[in-house]
Amino acid sequence: AGGLRAGSRRMTRSADELRAIGFAAHRDGRLDEARRCYRRAVGEAPHDAWGWHLLGVLRLQEGGEAAQVAETSRALALDPMLVAAQLTFGDVAQRQGRHGVARQALRRGMALAPDAPEAQSLLSSLKEVSLRHRRRAAALAGNDGAVWCNLADAELESGDAAKALAAIRRSIVLAPDLAETHANRARGAIEREEFGGVGISARRSLALHPLHGGALTNLAVSIRQEGRLVRARKVGRQAIAAVPDLAPPLGEAATTLLGLGAAD
Repeated sequence: AGGLRAGSRRMTRSADELRAIGFAAHRDGRLDEARRCYRRAVGEAPHDAWGWHLLGVLRLQEGGEAAQVAETSRALALDPMLVAAQLTFGDVAQRQGRHGVARQALRRGMALAPDAPEAQSLLSSLKEVSLRHRRRAAALAGNDGAVWCNLADAELESGDAAKALAAIRRSIVLAPDLAETHANRARGAIEREEFGGVGISARRSLALHPLHGGALTNLAVSIRQEGRLVRARKVGRQAIAAVPDLAPPLGEAATTLLGLGAAD
């Protein structure tokens, strides 16, 4: 720390230099010095995603999960392609029990770095935790269709086709008006390579939730299996544009999606 202060009097250090000094201090366990360096680094270069990520990692090490989430979120806003930040964000979300958020972050990290062992390990752990939790919840909930729908999603993630199908069927009986149940049915059929009813299930889901990204993806797969590649590509783009589980107010885009069956 003394060397840093003396150097600061002689010259102004760049953000890269400050970050490197902070990283060395962090690695050696000198957390106070590391924190000062990281803070000065992001002060010099507030648009440097890596600096915010390192500060977030340090804050997490000190027990500040909320601060870590804020700083890692800022890093990802600056650079969504920063794999380390995606994985750290997903890891913390998992610890907090926010499994959906964790899954999305870890999948993005996997997409950016498919061979990253830490991403594969975290995602595998998340699936196991989520599956155990949802099986227990379904056993306790009995006739709550939404809980069985969540279990179906976890069973699909685990790759157990038979258990997934049982949970999907139960969720549809209990909650036929829940869009996710029909989206899961379509997804399960795709994974079993039984494409006959995929389009029907996807459209039922879209009738209930016109901007459901999963249902649009399932519909695109169904259309592609029918050989209508141009149409499949168009629906696939709509799926990418949709925000899963957060439908905006219905407008022209939703009306278009609701008319998919008639248009075809």
